[in-house]
Amino acid sequence: MNTESGRARRWKPKHAGTERWLSDNVVTHISTCACMGYSLHSQVVAALSELAIPHFFTKSIFAAGVVQEQGTATLSEHIKILVGVVAVFAVTSAARGWCFSILNNRLTMRLRWVFWRFLELHAW
Repeated sequence: MNTESGRARRWKPKHAGTERWLSDNVVTHISTCACMGYSLHSQVVAALSELAIPHFFTKSIFAAGVVQEQGTATLSEHIKILVGVVAVFAVTSAARGWCFSILNNRLTMRLRWVFWRFLELHAW
């Protein structure tokens, strides 16, 4: 335990002295809502592209089977679409994970602040 001038010093969180430092910050609230909206949007787009991947993969396989009849134009078109859908899925899935990690961090920080504020007011 740290001592300062002969008496024990209680540990406090970094922002324990400021009143409602997180809940009243308008910029934090707006950015949290924007992050939530973007994460939900990217989740929907990632889910739709994930559902489209097997369809275009199957079309590419069947287009490879008829290459001799129709030429390679159909096969290359389906492969380009498949690569595009996979790229969209990868980008939106990464964006979704990033946004949810930011929201998780903010929620954890707020819960810790509320918990330490409660302990500061009621426990000691």
